[in-house]
Amino acid sequence: MMDIRNYEKFFGLHGYNSIKIFLKKDADRKRSEASISEILAPNTSLKLLNVEELRELYTKGVDKVFGVLKTLKTTAFIIAILSLISSLFHNLISKKIRWEFSNI
Repeated sequence: MMDIRNYEKFFGLHGYNSIKIFLKKDADRKRSEASISEILAPNTSLKLLNVEELRELYTKGVDKVFGVLKTLKTTAFIIAILSLISSLFHNLISKKIRWEFSNI
């Protein structure tokens, strides 16, 4: 496991959008979060997320994606119905014109 202070030295904090940190089982979680937050304080673009916050962020992202897909599905359905109606009118008008010309 790498010390978070060495991460910037080897990789640069601006090159990555996330860092996953594993704590030892006997580590004090609150104290560890406070220590990590203190280290990340100079970098205002970085935010420390716990498991619940990360899950919520992921769920919101998935909901947005499926919301867009639902909109696309609805739009495709409307286009299909309009195409079907247009095709029916075209065929009915075409058959009516042929029928009128055949009766002349």
